[in-house]
Amino acid sequence: MEYHPSSRPPTQRGASAKAAPARPLALIVGLGLVLGLSAAVVAITNPISGAVAKPDAFRVSWPFQAGQRVYVTSGYGPSMGSSLHRNTEVTGSANDHYALDLVLPDHPNNGHGQPVLAMAPGTVVKAGWATAGWANYGLRVIVRHDFNDGHSYVTLYAHLDQIAVREGDHVEQGQRLGDLGDSCEGDSQNRSCPFFGAHLHIAMHRDSNIGGSGTGGSYGGRAVVMEPIDGAQDIVQGNTFTSQNNGQPPAPCATIERRETILEDDGPCLTRQGPPQYWHEESQGHGGRSFWTYTIADPAPDNSARWNLNFAQAGEYDLWAYIPRAFGQSQRARYVVRHEGRQDEAVRDQRASPDDWLSLGRFRFAQGGDQSVLLEDNTGEPYINANDNTKIAFDALRIRPAQDCACSGASEESQACGRCGARTRRCDGCNWGDFGACQGEGPCANGDLEEQACGSNGVQRRTCSDTCQWGGFDACLEDGDPPAEDAGTPDAAPNADADDLPTADADNQGDAASDDLPEPDDLPEGDPEGSNRRVTRSAQGCATPASAPTPAALLLALALLIGVARRKARTNQLG
Repeated sequence: MEYHPSSRPPTQRGASAKAAPARPLALIVGLGLVLGLSAAVVAITNPISGAVAKPDAFRVSWPFQAGQRVYVTSGYGPSMGSSLHRNTEVTGSANDHYALDLVLPDHPNNGHGQPVLAMAPGTVVKAGWATAGWANYGLRVIVRHDFNDGHSYVTLYAHLDQIAVREGDHVEQGQRLGDLGDSCEGDSQNRSCPFFGAHLHIAMHRDSNIGGSGTGGSYGGRAVVMEPIDGAQDIVQGNTFTSQNNGQPPAPCATIERRETILEDDGPCLTRQGPPQYWHEESQGHGGRSFWTYTIADPAPDNSARWNLNFAQAGEYDLWAYIPRAFGQSQRARYVVRHEGRQDEAVRDQRASPDDWLSLGRFRFAQGGDQSVLLEDNTGEPYINANDNTKIAFDALRIRPAQDCACSGASEESQACGRCGARTRRCDGCNWGDFGACQGEGPCANGDLEEQACGSNGVQRRTCSDTCQWGGFDACLEDGDPPAEDAGTPDAAPNADADDLPTADADNQGDAASDDLPEPDDLPEGDPEGSNRRVTRSAQGCATPASAPTPAALLLALALLIGVARRKARTNQLG
């Protein structure tokens, strides 16, 4: 008999909206009891009495090649598809309460014959037919993983069609252990079990014994919740996942430091669950990508996404979800925040923040992991038909410490320095870093003046612009050339006659100012070389020697010299 994996029709959202109807799957029951199926319910994340959680740092992947879709036909506990998924710490029994039965829905016969891979590196302790009290496992492999926490862990892979390893072999994560099958009745080595179809039964035990009747098995110890598996948590019968088992441990979710952090939807911290044909990936949203699906009014979700959170420091943090305008239509998006051992809901209208961050509130988180934000599609807004539905968006999550931050994001700030240069500092998500070195300075400061000799004892000048770049040199001023106008310098007649120049009083009386005329030895002397280039800094620059005399000033000084000479000549005549 064949069954759908859920009591809900696989095309309940409308065949036109969801192009690929779910394929029928043979009902898989762990060790052969055929049971009726009920609608999927929320799985037990926290271990029940007697069971334990897998260490967070012990990372495992789905036991199939990367990219394979994995469907859960039987979940945790005896009411989730197999009555033999039971026991957590019974001394003389297999403690398989947290076992899972898996198939590959994209392959014929549920993936019969497809490779089964090691979920983590370890040593093979059992490989072959299970007999006597373990016979219903059929062909099975047991791998021991010596995680460095003082305990020993084993993973069990049952109902194989072929086995590719031997006892004592060391295997790496992603190494082939055998092939998916439907073997059972190990005493008669039956490769086509009459009780169920092809599937893989997996389980993890801690500190169990290996042995017992017949060829032995894993008994005693404690049942282990294997989550997360490739980041997946709250694994439920009817879920579909995509394997990331490429021979390398799954990328860990980044530790959230006490500064602003953004978790993108394509990173290892976000895991999506549910039928892939219901997911829609778009090139819009934060970072140029987002996902959406239609909302439903069912008691249990079809599709969901979880942002896994691992904090370096305990404390209060503010959370935001990014909402792409085109897909954020749900008015009752329910964000379930798991934090510091408790769970709170933040129901939000995604339409309130188009192409912006939607605040989820402030929450106190503990140090470490096992904390998350979950968003599911069963908002209560019904799926009506292919043209009249509500979309719910899944995109980046933003986390910021609750204390006041001096800055946000990866912003930068610059300030002027030096000669038209700039130095920059960057925000670490909450606080500014130090300014870097001054960059991009010009060769001069605004207003600087540079002179150089030219011609026959001439001079030419250039000035530094407000962009700290030199302008071109002016025309050369020779000795006989009229001086250029210079603001603030008294004008001198360019062709003054000697009689027009100031002279001393014949009686050496009457003009007291004549006594203040400079003597020849006090007058400025020219540069005998006449060839040095000189730069005079403006008030904006460093202190420098006084400016060189202008041509007009030199002409005035020459006139004064002539006047002094005439006065002395007249004095001599009178004497």
